[in-house]
Amino acid sequence: MYKSITLIGILFSSFFLISGNFIFAQSARELAKDSESKFAAQQFDDAVTSAISALMKEPSWERAIEALQQSLPASIRSNENKITQLKESSAKFTGDYTVEECQEIVTRYSKLMAISDKLMNLPVIKLKRGAPIKFDIKNYGADLRQAKEELLKNQELAAEKHYQLGQDLLKQNNIEKSKLAAKEFKKALKYMPDYKDASSMYDQARKLAIKRIALIPFENKSGKGQYGAINETITDEIISSILNNQAAVEFVEIITRDQLQQVMNEQNLGSSGIINESTAMQVGKILGVSEIIVGQITQIASAEPTVTTKKYENKRQIYAKEGNYVISAMIQEYRKEAGASMSGSYKIIDIKTAKIIKTDSFKEDYTFLSIWSTYIGNPDAIDYNVPRGPEQNAPMDEERVNIVARKLSSSLADKIIEYVR
Repeated sequence: MYKSITLIGILFSSFFLISGNFIFAQSARELAKDSESKFAAQQFDDAVTSAISALMKEPSWERAIEALQQSLPASIRSNENKITQLKESSAKFTGDYTVEECQEIVTRYSKLMAISDKLMNLPVIKLKRGAPIKFDIKNYGADLRQAKEELLKNQELAAEKHYQLGQDLLKQNNIEKSKLAAKEFKKALKYMPDYKDASSMYDQARKLAIKRIALIPFENKSGKGQYGAINETITDEIISSILNNQAAVEFVEIITRDQLQQVMNEQNLGSSGIINESTAMQVGKILGVSEIIVGQITQIASAEPTVTTKKYENKRQIYAKEGNYVISAMIQEYRKEAGASMSGSYKIIDIKTAKIIKTDSFKEDYTFLSIWSTYIGNPDAIDYNVPRGPEQNAPMDEERVNIVARKLSSSLADKIIEYVR
């Protein structure tokens, strides 16, 4: 056995040595073909890269030489023409778009520089019979440096523009304008990380823009109390999701349930343990929040596992020398299903005006499904689409409801995050 394996190894080694040039050339051929395809799709930069890669593998491959001869001028022409257009449109500063155009100019000069570097690293390119073939190589170093200077100049202009907008908005002295001001200072810092005092101005504007929001545990009006404090669990998970989202908490401070409970205890509110809308408004005022989110769970449903079955026969014809014959199997398919759902509504209320800012309903479902089968007969007759998995147990009633609660917490957190951002 071992001798046979060794002999096969030697034969394969010999094959690769003999056919090495073919594999080498084939790889170059594929790269040249790829260059032609990309050229046809007007992806000239990529076409050049593929052609150069082919020539790095086989410098005399005629198809690769032709691919580079057609794609290189097209790439240079395409980039230079676009750069000319961009220079014309970015000659006068008009805002963020001008910076984007300048960045595009830098990117295109960088591409041309990269192509030039690859061309310079090519081996001597020539057909098997003929003189070496030369490709025009232009140094775009000076152009790239100038483009970077223009980009920097326009970045500074953009930073100043956003800085001044931030200053103007901050003077209007209200939460929403302060929020917009903070965003403007942040944009200024994106262009120039150390621009003037934009960093401290951002901090100042952000603090003025922060809303304090209290998320009150939803009332459980479903009549289902066997699942414990499911409403508090949902509230805690929503708060946790919001606090873990940096973008969401940039302008928001969420009051925790512990803080709410502390005020409730101190003020002797909600002795029954239920926080209703009226109580929530009182708590909100004491906590100094801008808005409160109140809600109610109106329905919790949990469907116990049910199993349905169906019978069918699978047949398969077998072809053999002694004669054709049919094999069969009788399939008994089982389908186990269970589920749970939860629905309700919530609203966001402005504490000062007692007006409803936003209201929405929610509903989440969970479905468990397990399909399996048994059979009597010939197993070779069973089709590939017959369920073969083992029977799985459905989650218990409480776990099904908890799964729905987690899904609900996630979807509500997303909605609230979208609102506060």
